[in-house]
Amino acid sequence: MVQWLWPIRDREWLMIKQELAFEPFYRVTLGSHGAGLGLCLVKQIVTNHSGHVSLQSSLRGTKSTVQL
Repeated sequence: MVQWLWPIRDREWLMIKQELAFEPFYRVTLGSHGAGLGLCLVKQIVTNHSGHVSLQSSLRGTKSTVQL
C-alpha cells in the first residue's frame, strides 16, 4: 500500500473545534470570504478515496494534512 501525505500550511490560525472546521457553510469569522464549503468538500473527496484529513492549529498558523 502506498501512502501519500500532503501537508499544507496557512498563516491563519483556527481556535475552533476541529469537527466544526469540516461542517458545510462554517466560516471562522463573519468577514471571511467564501461560502465555507472548501474543507467540507476536501474531506468528502478524501474520505471517499479511503483517506484522512487532519488539522493542527497553533498561534503560528494552521497545518492541514491530506493522507491518501
